[in-house]
Amino acid sequence: MAPTSQSGFSLIEMLIASAILLIGVAGILLSVPRAEEGVIAGGMSGRAALYARERLDSLAAISFEELTDYAALESYSDEPEPAVFFRRWWVLAPELLPPLAGEELDEELASYELVAADFDIPRNFLRLKVVLTWQPPGGRLERLTLSRLVTP
Repeated sequence: MAPTSQSGFSLIEMLIASAILLIGVAGILLSVPRAEEGVIAGGMSGRAALYARERLDSLAAISFEELTDYAALESYSDEPEPAVFFRRWWVLAPELLPPLAGEELDEELASYELVAADFDIPRNFLRLKVVLTWQPPGGRLERLTLSRLVTP
């Protein structure tokens, strides 16, 4: 009998190749939920920017005289998508800055979720400030702040 030569893979080679393939497929399958969360978070960020810009533009469309009636330290708020996005906005005038200084001023403004820089505006100007918060699935709380100065 003449020795025969057989070509092909041995059982061990097939097991090793199968294990490598299994690890690769498992890695891809495990990355799909993360990719999906990223797509959802990106979509939410886009909608958040749209909702914040929408409120800022609607405020800017109001006459200056009427806006001065809304000037206050307290914020106005709504939920463009209930239980998903929370939107707050302020109409700020320089004369609303409390007559305090240092830490007292910072603490007072923090109670309204404002900072002293929000009042760094010239006389006869108003600052429109919009803050939108949301939490994407599996993520941390996100916050977007937009502001605009308006003149008479």
